[in-house]
Amino acid sequence: MSGFSDYVFIKDGEFTVPANFTFTAPSIATGRRAILSFRVKSTGGEEEDNLGLAVFINDRNTPVHSQTLKGHRTYDSTIQEALENHVLEQGNNVIRFQKSNPVIVQGPIRLSDVVVWYGADTFLALNSTDGKQRIRFDANIADMRMGGNGQGADLVLFPASGNIGSLSQATFRVRADTGDLIMGGNGTSGDVELKSANGTATIRLIAATGEVSATTFIAGGIPLNVPDYVWDSNYVPMPLAELRAYTAREKRLPGMPSAAEITRKGLNLSQFQMQLLEKIEELTRYLFAQQETIQAQEARLDALDSQLKQLAQGQP
Repeated sequence: MSGFSDYVFIKDGEFTVPANFTFTAPSIATGRRAILSFRVKSTGGEEEDNLGLAVFINDRNTPVHSQTLKGHRTYDSTIQEALENHVLEQGNNVIRFQKSNPVIVQGPIRLSDVVVWYGADTFLALNSTDGKQRIRFDANIADMRMGGNGQGADLVLFPASGNIGSLSQATFRVRADTGDLIMGGNGTSGDVELKSANGTATIRLIAATGEVSATTFIAGGIPLNVPDYVWDSNYVPMPLAELRAYTAREKRLPGMPSAAEITRKGLNLSQFQMQLLEKIEELTRYLFAQQETIQAQEARLDALDSQLKQLAQGQP
């Protein structure tokens, strides 16, 4: 079974034979067949006249279509003619409509709506009214492209109850100019759900509640300021007296965002996790320092206790 994946409208208005038209079939595949279609509107002259019509494409001497029409009639019928291989060429083609009988027969032949359907190489292109290609389907690479040539491409989906003429009633929209993906609205919650191979939902974005649900989270491919530097010998945590004064004044730990800042800018979770890790590691260093102080004090107390025992026993 064969199909035709592209077409060119050669003439959409009425015209009188003889007439020549130039048209372009840019995507026609070499050796593909095509179909010529046009409408016979009417003929003039006398009823007993036999008007011969012949149609030629390019410089071929053999017509691709010929027929005899009766004079002084209204036909308004569509003619379709299968074209042989290699009749059409990539690029410009010329189609000629002319009379095939002697010039003594003077009745006019009126035609309209000339179209050629043909098999394209691999793609179907849709052009705007100004002739610019805006939508293209390429079967060779299973590719669909939209937009460009001065026009951003949007993909818009509507619910069954929506009005396709009103963008405000859409529930799914992809905007190429801004890179936005908009889902939901108009009574619909735009949730996103990703499933594993066995059908288990592993990630869910719930629009109604603003929740993000995932089985695990791995931050990779982005620069993270991991606070290994806290363990460097030249890193000095803030002295506790200064830390106490800072927290009393700012109501937060150093380097951590304030409530007002989070309200205004939001919260970068990956960065926030690294900030928390820094505070945990600093706290661990405080504990180590405290442990050293405690151990030193215990050693001093042990020494004092030994001296007291010696004094009690009358030893110098």
